[in-house]
Amino acid sequence: MDDNNNMPNQETAPLENLCKQALEKAKDSRGQLPETRFDAGKRLANEAKAFLAQLQAAVGADAPQYRQVAEDFAEEILQCGIDYVNGSDDNVAAERAMPLVEYAREIAQTRFTEERCDDNISVIRQMLVERPPVALKETDSQLRQCLIDATAQPDEVEYAKQTLDKAQPLLTKIKEATAPDNTYYLSMSTKVVDSVLGTIVDDVNERLLHTDTKEGLARIKHTIMVSMGLFRQLDSMAMLPEYKAGRYSENRNRLASVFNQIMNNTDEGGKIRFRWEYHLLGWAIVIAIFLIIKFACK
Repeated sequence: MDDNNNMPNQETAPLENLCKQALEKAKDSRGQLPETRFDAGKRLANEAKAFLAQLQAAVGADAPQYRQVAEDFAEEILQCGIDYVNGSDDNVAAERAMPLVEYAREIAQTRFTEERCDDNISVIRQMLVERPPVALKETDSQLRQCLIDATAQPDEVEYAKQTLDKAQPLLTKIKEATAPDNTYYLSMSTKVVDSVLGTIVDDVNERLLHTDTKEGLARIKHTIMVSMGLFRQLDSMAMLPEYKAGRYSENRNRLASVFNQIMNNTDEGGKIRFRWEYHLLGWAIVIAIFLIIKFACK
């Protein structure tokens, strides 16, 4: 690299000062209302497009001066978008912020900032997918609160059933207001399924640690019976295809295997019951010993 590229460029100094002023003005909006941050980011993005075009024409896109200014613009524009989305209750906040974050990604010069932009683009895309129609805002809020409440409950299948009972009427409202294949509806239904499935898995795992007692076996049999009822409901619920084929099916099959093993090897009193094959083997051994002793005594 030419050493002159690291020296201040007197011809571009005035332009670089204008860039710094634009950045400082945007930074002054930090901590203010979300809408103010959005306006600051939008204004800075417009200024950056003009300034960077001039700076690139003067020194080239690989020059340190250009790269530093572009990186500074990217960082602040990205932060404006993040602050707006995080602080706004506007139903279209994610949609409005996306162009800011995408432009920040376009001009970012370091891998760190590029990855931050990519992460936030993914988050915003998910928000757009899960964004409820305006008419369902209250229902959406109730359903999300239901899922929040579920995280504070003990990991026991009885509480999972309560969560499912509360959530299903809300999901029905969403389905009726959208469509069975609506992405928002599928996403929210999947969240409910995942909450219930997670509780079942945690409860069963905990009960499996205590199957060495009669009470422990009785308790896990009860957990299994409640879980089987829950699965009959979950199996008929709408889910995102990748979730149903992945996490749900994998855990559903694994739990079914555990259920069969437990239910087929315990009697009503909770004691371990040997399989019939082992009973036959036992009787065969007893008979063989009897015959050996009988013939030995002759």
